[in-house]
Amino acid sequence: MQDWDAINVLRDELSGVQRGMSSMQQMLEACMEMQIELQRCIKQEVSAALNRSPTMRTDEEERATLEEDGSQWKLARKGTCCICCDSQIDSLLYRSVYLSAVK
Repeated sequence: MQDWDAINVLRDELSGVQRGMSSMQQMLEACMEMQIELQRCIKQEVSAALNRSPTMRTDEEERATLEEDGSQWKLARKGTCCICCDSQIDSLLYRSVYLSAVK
């Protein structure tokens, strides 16, 4: 009789573990979907920002823009990294609650 009780307890515990794993799998799938959606949104924002910025400017127009808004987008507009000022841009740091890098 005690053996059957032990088997029933183990079955109940196993069912609980299976429910927990199923729940974790659903949460992981939801997180992956949210991550994909976030990446898509960031790519759209970057694309829209690049499409808004004029690609061909004279040096005089560039200086006027720098004086006007105080930013230093000259390198970025040319596709050059504004950290090392040498390599082509291949990553984006996006400000949010979390620090993210998109490549």
